[in-house]
Amino acid sequence: VCSSDLLAQQLTIIVESIQEEQQLRLTGDQDVLNAVDALSRRVDDQGSFRDAVVQSVEKVEQRLTARSGDAVRVQAAELDKLRKELAEETAARQQGNEALKGGLSRLETMIFESAEIKQKQDREVADSISQTWDKIAEERRARVDLEARVEGSAAYTAASDSQKQTAGAVNEAIY
Repeated sequence: VCSSDLLAQQLTIIVESIQEEQQLRLTGDQDVLNAVDALSRRVDDQGSFRDAVVQSVEKVEQRLTARSGDAVRVQAAELDKLRKELAEETAARQQGNEALKGGLSRLETMIFESAEIKQKQDREVADSISQTWDKIAEERRARVDLEARVEGSAAYTAASDSQKQTAGAVNEAIY
């Protein structure tokens, strides 16, 4: 009885520990997902900023084309320089965004795979606990059966002793 109770207490402690660890893992996964979302928003914000710069450059270009003469040529050259720098910056940002998207994709895959591994481990622990409870129940049934057999044997022995005494008394009465 004591070993079964002790085993049950130990299983309860193990289950509570596993539940706490699962909660910590879920919290950690949520933090990572929040960071990924924040990073994705920043990438989108930079894209919006780049679009605003392009629009601004286009407006400047429209104003410059309205002017004539040498000033227009000088400003057009500056504008070409700005376009070139903007194109380079845009290309660099696009490469960075692609690399970032790849990293985010790999991170999401790792999180998903980690969750699958955790679920598998949790199922294995649950199966182990279930098997242990089944063993405890089996041991209890065996113990109850043994106790019943012991009690039956004691009753049979008492009845046998009573029959022997009665036979002895009958033999004495006859002889």
